[in-house]
Amino acid sequence: MVIAISGCQTLYSDSELYQNQKLREQSLSDVNDWLIRGKIAFIAPDEKQSANLYWRRIGENQQLRLTTFLGVNVLSIESKDGMHTITVDGNTYQDQDLDYLIQSVSGIALPVAALSQWLKGLPYSDSDQFQYSDSTQLPSQLSAEVNGKQYQLEYQSYTLVNNLRLTNKLSIDYKDMRIKLAISEWELL
Repeated sequence: MVIAISGCQTLYSDSELYQNQKLREQSLSDVNDWLIRGKIAFIAPDEKQSANLYWRRIGENQQLRLTTFLGVNVLSIESKDGMHTITVDGNTYQDQDLDYLIQSVSGIALPVAALSQWLKGLPYSDSDQFQYSDSTQLPSQLSAEVNGKQYQLEYQSYTLVNNLRLTNKLSIDYKDMRIKLAISEWELL
């Protein structure tokens, strides 16, 4: 008896994933409006939490929601015209510095502005140091510093979106915390 199982994810060979590094960076630097859906996990030595992720970014305005598998809102972030609002556990907090606000409310140092560039495989600052895959020329690792904090990123896989290769699996290490992103949908708006 033979059982066949098929899935929706397309696997690409290294030659199919190859993109010229400079051309890719030029194309992606113009991409500021996007939507991603997927899952996010926060893993610490003594605790693990995961949530569904919805993140829509239009220029500098954004909406980010983390929900349970039942759709219950865990945390939401709304950024508009330089003011950021976080709602968690029925309480609302506001500040002009989103990274500070997230760390104050959640205790997690998550540099959202930097992450919006890193998701595209682009540097946030001149000091960001990428390593590229020899076979695909896509980012494989990144060492970065934001606000005096060191981050290590690993780009684990890519998907094709509007003829651009974007990560769909990424891990971020900061101190003893690991953040894993599994992106099931990328949409360039």
